[in-house]
Amino acid sequence: MASPISTIIVNYNAGPGLVACIQSVINQVSEVVLVDNASRDNSIALVEAQFAGDARVRIIRNTDNLGFAAACNIGARAAQHAGFRPGFPGQGDYPPHPPAPASGCPE
Repeated sequence: MASPISTIIVNYNAGPGLVACIQSVINQVSEVVLVDNASRDNSIALVEAQFAGDARVRIIRNTDNLGFAAACNIGARAAQHAGFRPGFPGQGDYPPHPPAPASGCPE
């Protein structure tokens, strides 16, 4: 059973790495809150295709790139659990098998 933790992932044009990032944490947490900062690539479409119907993945779409901190705050307000950890797909150097619950993607 997943920990009652929300993981917040901020996205801006992360591409396919975003799907891998979500896959690295999805089975360890009860919710992934994905905050998209007005990406222009196909990263959100890839997530929607990969996680269609998965209620654990929630997508918030910002109309502008508000920056990492603002997006984290938006995700924190939307998170369903008091325990949450922000994540960032970064340069694709997240671990394929996180060592501990909610370790997720590096900040």
